[in-house]
This record gives sequence, structure tokens and C-alpha cells, in this order.
Amino acid sequence: MVISGKMRERVKKDGKFYGLLCGLLLSCVLGAAEIPQAAVPFTEKPPEIDGAFDENEWKASCVLKQIMPLGSRKGDGIATEFRLKYDRDHLYVAAVCSEPSGRGPEAYPRPWNDAFFDNDDTVQVVLGVADPEIAVRGKVNVGGYEGAMDNEFTAADFYYTYSVNAVNAQQRQFNEAPQEKPLFRSAVSPFSDGRWVVEMAIPFSGCGLEPAANRKVFANFFRHRAPVMYGWHLPAFGGYNPMPLGEITFLPPGGAGSQETAPAIAEKQTIRKACRAFIGYGPLDGVILGVAEIDGEFGELTGVLEVDGFPAIREKLEFNGMFDRDSNPLATRQAIVKCELPEGDQPERRAKFSVRDASGKVVAEIERQCAAAKMPEWLNTDAGREYVNEKIPRPWTKPQIAGNTVELLDKKISFGENAFPAAVERTGSESRILAAPPQIQVVANGREQTFAFGELQVKPRGNQVAAEAAGTSGPWRLLVHNQLDYDGFMEIKFSLSGSNLKKVDRLTVLLPLDRKIVKFLLPGVSVQRAGELTGAGYRNRAANLWIGNQEEGLAFSFDRNPFRSGDLRRQVEVVQNEDGDFLKLNLADEAGQLRGDEEIFRFFLQPTPTKPYPARPVRGWVTWQWEGWSRWHGYPDLSKTDEVKKLVKELAAKGKKLTLYCCQGLQEDAPPMRQFREDLALQPAWRYYFWQGKNCFATCKRGPEGDLQLHNYRKIIAETGIRGLMSDGLSVPWGDSNPLHGESCGEMTKLSMDRQIQSRVVKQREFLKRIRGLFDATGEEFCLVAHTGGGIDVNTLSFFDSYFEGEQLMRYRRGYYPSEAMFSIGYSGLAWGWRTIYWPKQLHNYDGLDTALAYALLFNSEYYTNEDIDPVNIDVELLERFAKPGNTFHPFWRNHEKIGFESMNCYASLYYGADESLAVVSNLRYGKNSYRLDLSRLYSGRKIEVYDYLRKIPVNSAVVEDALEPFSCRLLVVRPKPEAAAAAGLPKQEAGSEAQWRISGGSRGQDGVIALKAVPGAPASRAELRNFTFGRELSVCIEFIADGRIGVEFGGIDFIRDNGWLFYNKNGEDPAGVVNRFAAARDGWNRLALTVRNGRLNVHLNNKLLVYDKKLDLKPENNHLAFRTWHDNTLSFRLIHARNFVAEDAAGAEEFDIEDQSREWEFGNAAEAKAAGKRLLLRASPEKGLAVADFKRCFRKNLYLEMKVRLPERFNFVMGNITLSYGGGFPGWGWLVRGLADPYSRGWVFQQVPLAGKEYKPLVINLHDGVLNVLYDGKAVVKNLAAALPKGPNSLSVQTWHDDVIDAEIVELSTRSRRFDAKQIHPIRE
Repeated sequence: MVISGKMRERVKKDGKFYGLLCGLLLSCVLGAAEIPQAAVPFTEKPPEIDGAFDENEWKASCVLKQIMPLGSRKGDGIATEFRLKYDRDHLYVAAVCSEPSGRGPEAYPRPWNDAFFDNDDTVQVVLGVADPEIAVRGKVNVGGYEGAMDNEFTAADFYYTYSVNAVNAQQRQFNEAPQEKPLFRSAVSPFSDGRWVVEMAIPFSGCGLEPAANRKVFANFFRHRAPVMYGWHLPAFGGYNPMPLGEITFLPPGGAGSQETAPAIAEKQTIRKACRAFIGYGPLDGVILGVAEIDGEFGELTGVLEVDGFPAIREKLEFNGMFDRDSNPLATRQAIVKCELPEGDQPERRAKFSVRDASGKVVAEIERQCAAAKMPEWLNTDAGREYVNEKIPRPWTKPQIAGNTVELLDKKISFGENAFPAAVERTGSESRILAAPPQIQVVANGREQTFAFGELQVKPRGNQVAAEAAGTSGPWRLLVHNQLDYDGFMEIKFSLSGSNLKKVDRLTVLLPLDRKIVKFLLPGVSVQRAGELTGAGYRNRAANLWIGNQEEGLAFSFDRNPFRSGDLRRQVEVVQNEDGDFLKLNLADEAGQLRGDEEIFRFFLQPTPTKPYPARPVRGWVTWQWEGWSRWHGYPDLSKTDEVKKLVKELAAKGKKLTLYCCQGLQEDAPPMRQFREDLALQPAWRYYFWQGKNCFATCKRGPEGDLQLHNYRKIIAETGIRGLMSDGLSVPWGDSNPLHGESCGEMTKLSMDRQIQSRVVKQREFLKRIRGLFDATGEEFCLVAHTGGGIDVNTLSFFDSYFEGEQLMRYRRGYYPSEAMFSIGYSGLAWGWRTIYWPKQLHNYDGLDTALAYALLFNSEYYTNEDIDPVNIDVELLERFAKPGNTFHPFWRNHEKIGFESMNCYASLYYGADESLAVVSNLRYGKNSYRLDLSRLYSGRKIEVYDYLRKIPVNSAVVEDALEPFSCRLLVVRPKPEAAAAAGLPKQEAGSEAQWRISGGSRGQDGVIALKAVPGAPASRAELRNFTFGRELSVCIEFIADGRIGVEFGGIDFIRDNGWLFYNKNGEDPAGVVNRFAAARDGWNRLALTVRNGRLNVHLNNKLLVYDKKLDLKPENNHLAFRTWHDNTLSFRLIHARNFVAEDAAGAEEFDIEDQSREWEFGNAAEAKAAGKRLLLRASPEKGLAVADFKRCFRKNLYLEMKVRLPERFNFVMGNITLSYGGGFPGWGWLVRGLADPYSRGWVFQQVPLAGKEYKPLVINLHDGVLNVLYDGKAVVKNLAAALPKGPNSLSVQTWHDDVIDAEIVELSTRSRRFDAKQIHPIRE
């Protein structure tokens, strides 16, 4: 991104307040960091890995010195050197870490699965290689955040991270997922002479490397010195930003080692002293501001603001810190002088602002003409305002006060004498969250103070509760205010006062935690940081923090930093020891940090979950429209009312509620942005997306833009009937330094014990209360869905019913799977009070359905599966069936009473119902793991039936012993056997050409042909088979000729051809299960075969598969069969057979090897088609639609097609129920496979392989025993994707459309398939 001279001049001349916009845009140029390189010498004499660092052993090494802080090219005085050499088997690394503090490194023993090695003094080495099968590197391109727009994936597809902390605890990660065995050696030297050293010997066999002379591998070298991360190449990391990697080359024996080749180190510079003046014009906010920004230190400055029609305003400037959108502090500070404008429309005015030093000299000055502005109707809307302090939206209820205890919807919170929560009792939980009342510990003059508190005051305040306490200890006084909201959110504010606060040595808030909840930790808001607490605790710089287990926890956060402490490593601590588990907030840690005679501290606590877990799976009754519903990104578009209303009505007929996409900003040319952008946008400016060729900028919902959203959505709700929003970032209380937005953003009002401030989080909660209130006011069921890019801030997400997340995991490479801890915190929702829909996008690509369900069903959660190859919403179907009201979910972390389960590494969860239950066994580890599941006591005293849901086979034992592959599951449906003997099956019936029919609108002709002719406006012409009924088994075969519409009715099921083949039911068209919707019928006689086995349907047309394995809701008996046509169409058919049973079909597809294509293909809808010799040509035209070439022969599970072909961008190769195509994938719009895959498949589709345009390139499609491999131009496109092909017959069809052409020379077309190598060495475990 480049800033033009015109833009610079505009900012200079008109003085509009874009703040740091220019500086930030210019800094984007630095984003494409150069890749460092280094050459590593060979050694015949490897160093001893003994913890006794010897300089002589490491002399002939490659030395890496440019180890810089994250995101910086400048050093900070903390020196680190990595020394490298190698032999035939190992890479040897020495990390020499200086420690100028003099106290030495800090680290703790940690097991292999600990997620917080980076919380210690730790060294990491990353080694990786690219997958040779990946021909084109993909990109993260979903918008929203740094790294999410046009950002390449990491250069290595398989990489290993080797971690050693200062007490020699080891960890090895594969693609950032911990592995059970370290597979390397290390030693750590004692701290001496201001440094400590780690030595490592990393075997190449443990990371899949085979070193050779001049071979390059990807690498990086990190040092963690909490809270700072340093690296050899570390421009950005985490969130959407993938692992950054440099390159190292292994020199041949005899080659000398080198220093690294890396970008030059930026000189460490002092902040250049500068002062800038701006004029902020906020007609919507009713202010004109003089804004001064300074870098560096200035003496006393005065601001003078002159506005036409107002007296000049002269004020001493008080500078406050500025923050970015993630609330990180910026070096620049800001002060304002405010001129308040009268309400209403504003005339044009001139304004001038000058900044003067103590001598009166002008330091900075600006003038600006402020344009006239007419106030929009949405400004200061009252939409939802009653929900701020009066009404309470569902499901919450009004807090009830009983003494010192407040009863909320799902919990009771008791206040201690100091107004802090002393206990939290959640309905149905054995935990109290807190083990004892929290304490405010004050140490002054070397003595800990003991405070005596007076009577606690607990009283209602609007729809909230206020608790107040006061305590004294000698000259010191504490005043505590705790405002409790109906969802458990506590705004805690306390003041410490005394004659000389400089004498306070330490101020700590100590929260004793119930040990039952101290299992997981989420430091900050990024789900990627979540991990298990293993006994070492946690300590770091102040930030949001959540501690909990799979079902509940406690969140700490703030939006005005209460920490004055200097030891950044210990501002927040989680302590785990024999005395108990504690959360420590070290607000001050030495004398002199507190000043004056009063300091006020303010932060938030929130027990979770904030409401009961929603009972219904979201996707069972809710759907959403993405951003395309509006003309401008993020804009609540009232002009779309009629379209939205129509869609709401259509969805209501299907039992669905519609939610609309909204987000954290607006497209730059949306109507309000064109006129009022300065009033609406965040500062510093943040371009969060690029949509329809336009930039989109984040806005502040706490200001006028929130009014726009509330006003318009109130209208949309009332006029269309939508019942929810899909929020993409709307929930997040983004940091904002725009001073036009008041004290919730850039205007930093001082804290006071006498008034509540509208700070960032509090004001964002008010906006969300109003949004939720708009839907609550309808009195109908509604659903708010949040998407945040992987950030969890429960303070605001509390108001949402569902969390749709996982997109940011795209940055990880193939083979990465979330840990149990990460999924428990980030994607189950049980601990928060919302249902999570896990959405990993391309992370798992075409992994099997078992991987999806291994996570989702283990946690009673949802998983947005790969709709190309998985049954749509299968997780919802199972949850609605087994987690319905009246059933009970028994998660794996609780003791099982109804089943017996034994396993070292697998887990089992149970959905228990009186009529049927579902046992879910999952393996969330990288190794294969065994288990023993005893179901015999599930229905005590009764025999049971067990059915394997994914394998579709009965299980003949109540005790199941098995071994699961990594990240796989087994789903077992269990039912009590009926007490009475099963009723006898239906008597077998079979009808043929002589069968009797009940005909309306047609007649019977010779040879059993039924001729139906429809008349427009009249009922359908119909023929029903007489004296024939069936249950859950059916086999029907007819031959037919038709000129249009066809309907087949069987047992309440309606299968039709009208705009393609599909099912029709009370909710309208239903294409589910149809795998070849636009399969063409021949001009002459066609053969249609329907087979139903145990209620599951397969349909073939002329041996082409139309429907595969569709589950039908059939009665066990008395179902009827009929055929029909309607409108003005005709249908002639003759019955070959109709049976209420399925006979085994001995006939099958024959093997073939076709030399000449001349008589092997049939064509439909083609503008031009040819099959002669080895050539196949298929040309489409827009007038004719889908052009089809059908291969006449059938195959079962083996097929080999090799051709030299010129492929257009629109094509399908249909093989049974699997379709290979191009142009509809995400991301990249490249290759994809549609159809049903084997639920245990581990295939992969390389979507980015480019087409060669008009060139002829080799294409190989190989199906071997149902496993698909595809090569194009010698590059892997599909790798080992196991298709759920029917036994046969299966057919091959080639298709294209629009005006595209497929022109091919067929090299081989046969059933002689090849076996492709399925070897996969990563991750290496031994």
C-alpha cells in the first residue's frame, strides 16, 4: 500500500483528524520481511551435550546473532546467539542467552503436552521441509486481520519445533502440535557471567530430514524471555500469521561456517520529539476538537481552539496514551481541547487550533473548514435503550438479593466483607469457583496491613446490583464498589487512600481458586494460546485471563490498566502449589509506584458460563446470509427489506430462522461513511477487508455508528421477521483512540469513585444489550451468532448464543489438530454458555467425517463439516436425535455410571436416552490407541442391540474392544431389544409387466406400457400400482420415455425430475442425497432403478447413479408405489419389476480396456460432440446448458482414465457418486471433489494446482478399490481420497457448460487401476 502525494497534501492542508493513519499505512510497507539465510558447517567431532558449555567445542560453527523481538528489526539490549553445526545424523545447536538482570533465568518442570513453555525462559529450534507434492503455495485470504489478507502460508508443510527451558524440560512439536516423545537430547548450563546456555542434539531422523551437501531446509530460532519473544526471523506470528521461517544450508565436509545473511539491524533510536496538531470534526458527536499528538517529552503545552461563533478556548494540555485496535499502547500520546456544538444540523464553520509552549511559541498549528452537516434520522435512536438499565433480555432474569447473596438465572454469588465475590455456586456444579474470599493485600513500610471493614451494602441499581464496602488500617483506607450485572459480569473498582501512597511497597489482589476449576488457562483472548495447567502455573504481563475446566471458570479483564507494577513478568500470576491455587494480581510491587493520596483501580471479573448451555443445535433451526445480502459491506441495508422478507418466509416454511451478516465496520463508500467517516471510524484507521473492489474500515459501535446499526436493524426486524444476526467482529470491544467517541475511546476520563464511566467494555456491553433487546422484544425465539477470528472476550460474547469459529486455524499446516485443551476452551462452548460451531475451513481439507465427529460429539458441540464430501449437518442430525430434551449428556471428564470404559488415551462420552443412546469414543492423539467399552449395564436387566453408525454394521457384543486411528472416533448406537418377539416380516410380493394399475389421466397399452398425458391446470396424470405394499425394503425397475416432468411416489417420498432430479416434500425442494442432479435421459427408452435397503435409497438412471444412500422416513409397512407427470408433459413407462424385498444382484460391471472411443460414449445437450479413435470432444453452449458425455460401460470400484486434455475452467468428471471439478472450491476457487467420502478417509485435495489454459496437459484419474488419486500436468491434485462408492454399477460422465470445450486424447480408459503410494512419514513419532 502506498500513500500518494495528494493524500499527504490533503492531510496537511485540511487538518482532518486521521491521526496515525499515514504513519500506519507507511508502516505496512515493512510487512514483507526479507528471509534470512545461513550456512551450517559439517563436523567430524560433535560437541558434548553435557550442560558444560565449552567455547572451543563450538568454534567452527555458524553463528546467528540477529535475534530480534517479535515484529521488530531493532534490538532491545537482550543479546542471544545461536551456534550451529551438523554431522551425518544430527544438527547441533548452542543457544547463548545473556541475562542482564542478574537474577538468572526462570523456568519450571513441564510435561510434553504443556502449552506454556514460552512462559519460561525457553529456547526453540524449528526445522521444516516443504511437501514436494504441493505445486502451488496457498494463501490465507479471508480478510479481517494482519495475515488474513493475501498472506502466504508458511514455507514448510512439515516442521518440528524443539523446545528446551532453563530447567531442561523438553518438548517436540509437529506443525505446532506437541508430540509425546521429544526425540532429541539437550542440556542446560548454570547461570554464570550474566548468561545461560542450552545445548541441543537434534537427530535428523526425528524430523524427516536427510541432510546433504548444499541442501536447504527451512528453520527458525527463538528465545522466550517472558513477556517478550525473540527470533531469527520474526516479523509476525500467531492469529492468522503463520510460522515464519528462514533458510539454512548444510555445507559439504570441509566448508567453513558462516555468519547469517539477514536484513540489516535497524539502529536503536530514541523517539524523535514531535508535536502535531489536528482538528477533529464530529457533527454527529456534537463537537469540534483541537487534537495534539506528541512523540517524546515536552514541557508544559497549551492548546488554543478557535471556532467561528464561539469564544476561543485555551486549556493546559493533559496527554494520555493512545491505543491500537487490540488495546495495545502506542508510543504517541494525545490531548484534546473540546468545543461543544449545539444539537441539530450544523452550519459551515472555520476552526483553528494551535499548540503553544510555556513561552507562548507556536509548536504546531492547523486550520480547517468544517462543512455543514444535516443530522441523519438514525442519530441518537432510542432502539433498545430500555435494555440498558431496565429490561433484561432472555434467557436472563432479574437478580434477586437475599442478604449478601445475589441469585442470578443459573448461579448464586455471595459477597464477602470487602464486596468481592466470596463464592459462586452454579446450579448443578460441585465447584464454588472460589476456594475462599479474595483479599486485597497492602504492604506499606514493610508491614502487611490488616483492614477492618464496616457493614457491607448490597442494593439494586437498575437491572443490576451494587455492593459497596469500606475498610481501614491505620492511616490507610479502602473503598470498594462492585457492580454486578445479570449475566454475572462484575465491574470492581476500589480506591486506596492515605497520606503518602509512595510508602506502599506492594498491592496485590489474591483470589483463592477452587482446585476443581484449575485445569485450563486462556491467557489473552486468542484461542490459539489456550492450554492445560500442568502444575507450573503461569505468570506474565497484565492481560485478559480465564481459568477453568470443561464446564466453568473465572474470567479476569480490564479496559483501564490498573497495574502500576514494574515486574512485567509477574503482573498476573496463576500459582499452583501445596497451599492451594491462586490468581494473583500484582498491581504494585515496589515503593514509589503509587502516588498522591488516592489511587483508583478498576477491573472486571466474570464467572462462566454466563447462562445455561443452549439445548438445541444452532444449525438445526438457524441459517444466515453472508455479507452479500447488503449493497455495502457491513451496512444494514433497508433497501433490501423486500428480498430479506421473502427469504424469511421461504425459510420459515422449512422450520428455519434467518440471521443476517453484520460486522466490525463499513465499506468506504457506504452512505454514512461518505459523509461521516471521521465520526464513525476507529483511530488508528484499520482496513479490515476488501470487498467489491472497495476498502472497508472498522468503525466504533460505541458511538454514532452504533446508532445506525440499532436504528436500521429495529426496522429490518419489524419489517422482515429476521430473528438474529451473524456478527463478524461486531461483538468485540475494539480499542479506539478517536477522541470524538468520548470516554469509551480516545477521551480518557479519569476514574472516580463517585461516578460510573462509560469505558470501552462497559459501553460495548450496552450496545450489545440493546441489540439483543431488539430481538427479545419480538417475543419469539432468536439467535445471535458471533465470529471473532479466534478471540474470546466473554464480557461481550456473553450476549451471544453461538460462536462460529476456527477460521484462523487455516494458518496451520496439514497434520495439525487442536489439542483437547484448545477445543475444550475455544470450540465446545460448555464453559461459556454458548454453542460453538467449529469451522476449521481448509485446516482439515478432506479429512474423514470421523475427525469432525471425534471432536464435536465428544463435547456436545457442532462442527461445520466439509459439505462437499460429508452428509450435510450430520452432527446436527445426531445431536437432535440423541441430545434432545429428556436425554442426558455424560461427558468424558465425568465419572461414568452407566458404561464401563478403559483406555490410556481415548475418551468416551455418552448421550443417554430411555429408548436409545449414543456412545462416542474418540482418540485425540497422534498415535493409534486402544480402548475397552462395556455397554452391558446401560439398560440394566435388558438385552441390547448395538449398531456402528459410521461403519453401518451391527456389533454383536455388549463389550467392544478396538483401537482407533489418530483423531478418529467410533459412534455406537445402543437400544434395548424389544421385550416381545419381533413381528413377522411382510410377505414377499413381486409384480411385473402384467401388474394392475389404478390410472388417472392416461391409459394402458400393449406390452404393459402405461401412457400418461398431463393437461395444464388439471391434476397430475398418475398411475398407482394395485395390490402391492412394501415396508423398508423395495426394488423397482422401469423403462420409460418422457418429454419433461416425472414423479415417483413411494411411501410418502416424492422423487421428481423438474429442473433436475430432486426430492420434494412439505418444505419444498430437497436435493440432499442426489449426486447427479442433471443426469440426462435419452431420447428413447431409459431404465430407472430404485433400491431401498433398510430405509436407505439408491437410484440409477441408465446405470448412472442419481441418488446414493439417502435415509428415508418410511413406515415399516403399507407403503404404496405410483408414477406421475404434470403440466403438459407425457410419460410412458413399463414395469420390469417391483419387489418389496431386495434380491442380491449377481450381475455386475464387466472389466474393460477401451482402445477405440467411437461407440463407447453417449452425448446430451452438446453444441458439438465427437468420440472417434482416441479423441473425445465436448463443446457446450449457453443455450443448451450442461453438455454431457456419458461412458456406456460401468465399473465397480476400479477405474483408470489417462488423457492429454485441454481443460476449461468449468468441468465435471462424475464417477459414481464422486465428482471431480474446478472453480467452486474455497479458498482459491480451484480443484475440488464432491460426493460422499468414506467417513474414515484421510485424503487431500491440492486445490491450487493451476490449469494450463489452452495447452494440452496430461490428466490421470485413478480409482483403486474406491480410493481416488488425480494427477494433472504431473502434479498431485487428489491424494488417497477414499470414496464411499456403491458396490456398483457405477458410471463415468464428463461434463462442461456455458461455452466451454473439453478436447482430449484418451491414452487409456480401463478398469486396470494402479495402486498409488500412500506412505506418509509425518508426524514422526519414533
